[in-house]
Amino acid sequence: MTDLEITRLCAEAMGIEYFLVPKMFVSEGNEHVVYYGTHESDMRHYDPLDNDCQAMDLVKALELWIQPPNQGPLNAGKTHWFVAHNTKGGDSTHDDLNRAICLSVAKMQKAKP
Repeated sequence: MTDLEITRLCAEAMGIEYFLVPKMFVSEGNEHVVYYGTHESDMRHYDPLDNDCQAMDLVKALELWIQPPNQGPLNAGKTHWFVAHNTKGGDSTHDDLNRAICLSVAKMQKAKP
């Protein structure tokens, strides 16, 4: 999955009404997921892969389970974070916590019928 697809799936999981800003309008050359805030003119950049607050919103809203590196029965001796949901699956591991969270959410969202 691309970063854009992961971010889009996270936005959908949070019920965020979003739109994509095409590459030609973005200086870095990548598309971005943008959503509306409380007012139509209040546009915000959605990037839980890099924004700790937005990643933590996913954890709290979706009640994700996080196991730190090298702790617990599933992660003993490993150097990555383990993220999952008790009943919905979405098991994900990565050495970056935000990416592990977003990958887990994206997997759960993609598995929805």
